Amino acid sequence: ALLMGGVTLAYLNLEDQRNEQRKAVETLDDLDKVKEDLNRFLTTGDLVFGLEFRVNTYLLIPTITQLNEIDLRIQKISQSNLLNPQGLDQLRQGLKELQRLFSSLLDNPTQSNAYNVYNVESRQIIKSFQKLFNRSKSRVHIGSSSIKDQKDELFDHALVLSLFYIVLIILLIVWGGQSISLPISELSRSAERSLEHSESFLLQTREGPKEVILLAEVLYRLINQLEGEVSKKTIDLEEENVVRRKTEEILRELT
Repeated sequence: ALLMGGVTLAYLNLEDQRNEQRKAVETLDDLDKVKEDLNRFLTTGDLVFGLEFRVNTYLLIPTITQLNEIDLRIQKISQSNLLNPQGLDQLRQGLKELQRLFSSLLDNPTQSNAYNVYNVESRQIIKSFQKLFNRSKSRVHIGSSSIKDQKDELFDHALVLSLFYIVLIILLIVWGGQSISLPISELSRSAERSLEHSESFLLQTREGPKEVILLAEVLYRLINQLEGEVSKKTIDLEEENVVRRKTEEILRELT
């Protein structure tokens, strides 16, 4: 029971670990998509300011749309609860600052410090995102190692359990063979003594399978019944011999 419980517990732990690993891999895949979106945004953001940091107003709407899509994707990722909440807040805060910046450029594209704000905030979100991405990647790597260890542990438990059941089966086979062979051997010896040495057949088989005990009882009744009939026939023959001898003696006297 302890071995079975150990195997069951190891299997449940492995399933939980696999589920966690699946979620971690999905989160890492989503972050990889965010990474691609950020690269596209940075390219578009640099083009917004163009040469000599002049604002290209035609690219403001596409840039804001990209930021909104990145923010939605980050919100979806945050639902997995596998990433650092503080890192997510920093990333989303940087995205909101950039959204406000590019939205304000729609009304006033000649802001003097716009590029500096863009440069600072974009660096900040890259830094925050890189931390989240690296931690997620490390989590997947550690999860893979943990699953491997869990599989090895489960294999060891299953191997021990298999060996235990093999030994148990062997013991049951040996015990079953002895429980049948020993009573039958005793039954055979008792019957042999009864036949060869004219001894009474003794019912000594009290242990073993029910069928063997019933067989011994049947043989006991059969042999004792035969012995009784042989003894009766012997007595009848002896009485007939006595009568015959007396008759012969009387005939001799008469002659």
